[in-house]
Amino acid sequence: KFQDINKELRFFFVGRDFYRKGMYECLLALKQLRATYPIHLTLVSGLKQGYAYRVPKYTAEEEAAVQGIIRDNPDWIEFHESLPNAQVLSLCKRTHIGLLPTYRDSFGYSTIEMQSCGCVVLSTDIFALPELNDPEIGYVCAIRHAVDALTDGDDAAVQALRPLLAQQLQEQLTRMMAERGTLVDKAQMSLARVAERYDPERHGERLYKLYQECGKK
Repeated sequence: KFQDINKELRFFFVGRDFYRKGMYECLLALKQLRATYPIHLTLVSGLKQGYAYRVPKYTAEEEAAVQGIIRDNPDWIEFHESLPNAQVLSLCKRTHIGLLPTYRDSFGYSTIEMQSCGCVVLSTDIFALPELNDPEIGYVCAIRHAVDALTDGDDAAVQALRPLLAQQLQEQLTRMMAERGTLVDKAQMSLARVAERYDPERHGERLYKLYQECGKK
C-alpha cells in the first residue's frame, strides 16, 4: 500500500471522543496540508466532545466548523459516524498514517491496532503512549511536559495546550512529508514491534516458561 504514497497519502482516525483526542487541531492541520500535498482522511467518529479532566474545551462555533469542513470536502474526507470493527480494520489496512494526537488517554489501544495494520502512527507523548509509539517507528507531538505541569483549576494552562498541539502537528506533518520515503520502513518496524511485544501467543509462551521456572524453585 505504500507504493502510491507520492500519489496520495492516506490518514485514518477512529474514536468517539474527537476533541479529547486532539482531532480538532489535527483536522485544521490536515486541511492546510491538503493545499500542498494530495492527502485523504478517513474519520470514524461520533464527533463527541463531552467533559474530560484537564482537556481543552471547544465552542459550539468550533464544533460547527468541524461539521462544515467534513461536509464541504467529500473529495478528500471520508466520514463515518460508526462502523463494525471488521470494516474499521479493513479501512485501517489501506491507510498509511494512523492518528492519535490525544490530550488524554490511559493507554491508547488504537495505536496498537493501527500499527498491527501496517500504519505509521502520529501520536502525542502523554501517559503510556511513549511505550507504544516513538520517533523511530512513528511521529510524536511533544506535549507531555505541558500536560505534566498542569494544576487543578488552571483552565488557562489547559486551553494553552491547543496552540502547543497545533504547532507540534505542523512540525510533525512537515517532517512526515519530507520523509515520505522512510514511511514503509517505519511501518515494517511498527509491525515487528507489535509482534514482539503484544502477540498473545508469544505472551502465552513467556508466561508458560515463567510458571515452569517458578515451579522449579
